[in-house]
Amino acid sequence: DVASQVLIDERRLNTLEVELDKEASLIIARRQPTAGDLRLLVAVSKTGANLERIGYEAARIARTVQRVVSSGVSTRMRQPAADPSYAAELAGTQLRRTLESFRRHVSMSDVETAIA
Repeated sequence: DVASQVLIDERRLNTLEVELDKEASLIIARRQPTAGDLRLLVAVSKTGANLERIGYEAARIARTVQRVVSSGVSTRMRQPAADPSYAAELAGTQLRRTLESFRRHVSMSDVETAIA
């Protein structure tokens, strides 16, 4: 069920990334932003593209999970070390911290906090 939801969310994320890029292009074309604002728009656009790539990788993993489950392999982990949820939790925490730092218009100390 989680894998199916990831695939649905990834399609929505793709749509949002395209909309974000379109909006940023319109702002650049219509408003001719100053250097600082232009840097912010480029950063937002690149962030959207990176989030879309994260979604793509999550969807790839979800499709693999679906194939494994449909092949009849037990979904019960035999070894705790094989449990990918710990790595997923770490990655999710890191991503949330990074986006929160970006949202606050990062200062150098915020960047250091986000990557710690």
